Amino acid sequence: MFSLLLSLFILWLLIKLGFSLTKATIILIAIGIVAIFLSYILLPLLVIVALVGIGALLFNNND
Repeated sequence: MFSLLLSLFILWLLIKLGFSLTKATIILIAIGIVAIFLSYILLPLLVIVALVGIGALLFNNND
């Protein structure tokens, strides 16, 4: 529900700023594609990098 309200707000804001409905829709689609990229591709890679870093710290503890 929040994402729908956010999309409607961004659409309203872009129309108020003078963008046409077509350009505003294209911008919303682009925002959605970026969100999908970040949530499904980039976040798992960041988790793997963080786990490797934590593992390296734990195994290289020289105390």
